[in-house]
Amino acid sequence: MARYLAVAHQTATTPALRDCIRRVKDEDPMARFTILVPATPVEQLPYFARGDARSLARAVGQASKQMLEAAGATIDRVVVGDASALLAIDDELRAHPGEYSGIVISTLPAGASRWLRLDLPTRAQVKFGLRVIHITAAPTETAPVFTDPVLSADGQASAIPIVVNHLIQALAGDQPLPAREARRALIAIGPTAVPYLVAALNDRDRNIRLGVFKVLAEIATPEAAPALIRALDDPDGGIRWLAAEGVVAAGIEALEPLLLELMRRESAWLHDGVAHILRSLRRQPGYPAEALEPLERALSGLAPSDVGVMRAASESLARLRTAAVG
Repeated sequence: MARYLAVAHQTATTPALRDCIRRVKDEDPMARFTILVPATPVEQLPYFARGDARSLARAVGQASKQMLEAAGATIDRVVVGDASALLAIDDELRAHPGEYSGIVISTLPAGASRWLRLDLPTRAQVKFGLRVIHITAAPTETAPVFTDPVLSADGQASAIPIVVNHLIQALAGDQPLPAREARRALIAIGPTAVPYLVAALNDRDRNIRLGVFKVLAEIATPEAAPALIRALDDPDGGIRWLAAEGVVAAGIEALEPLLLELMRRESAWLHDGVAHILRSLRRQPGYPAEALEPLERALSGLAPSDVGVMRAASESLARLRTAAVG
C-alpha cells in the first residue's frame, strides 16, 4: 500500500488534482493520501481573506478532502504546513520517515505560479529522492476571485466561498469536473453551502439552476425553502418540479413560508405546485391536516379561485400558528 503526499493550495479543489489522484489510484487501488496545504500568507493570495494564513489553509485542506473523497480517494490526514512549500514538505517527511512513496504537487499554470517560479517540483525531487508528480490546473479550472469571505465564529477566514462557487459553476457541465461529482461534493458540504446555492438560483445557465435545485433537495434544509417556493411558478416546468421536490424535502417547517407566498401572489402554476407539495407532505409524521384543511379544500377544484386560495391560505396560517402556540 502506497501513501502519497498531495501538496496544493490555490488548486486544491480543481479537477486537475482530482484527476491526478484518480490516475494514481488506477495504478495502485490501495493508495492513500495526505493533503498538505502550505500556509501561504493571505496577502499573496488572489482573493481577499481576513484571518490568519493557517486557518485559511486548514479550510482549503478540508474542502479539498471533501472533494477528493467524493471522487473515491482515501484521505488519511489534512496537514497545514510552513508557508514555504519546500519546507512544509520537508517537515512532513521528517515527521513520518519512510511512509511516503511519492509526492503530488499541484500548481497554478506557468506565469501565475509562484511555486513554479521557485522550481518546486524539481527541487523536491532532488532533495527528497521520491517520485514527484507535477500537475498544473488549467486557467479555467482555478477558483475565481471572491471578495466576500465567510468568517467562522472565531473570525477566521474560510475557503467555503471559493470551493462552493467553483463547484456550482461545474454544474453547467462544460468543465472537466463532472456535474454529478460537483453535486455530490456540494451535498457533502451541506447547509454551509445553502446561501451560495440560493444565490445561484438566479444564474442564466439552466443547467446550473437545475443542478442547484437537485442539491438543495438533497440537503433538505428549511433555510432554502423560501427560494424554492419562489420558483414554483417558474416558466420552466423542469425547474418547477425540482423546486416542489425541494420544498417537500425541507419538510413541515416549509409550510409557513409556503402559506405566506400563497397570500402574496396569484399563479396557477404556484397553486399546482402547492397542491403537489401538500399531497406529498401528508405522508410525513406531524402533518397538520386540520390546520391545512381550508387550503386543501380551496385547491381541490379544477380551477381554484385566486382570491379563494389567498383567503384559505390566510385561514390555514392562522390555524397553524394557533396550533403551534397551543
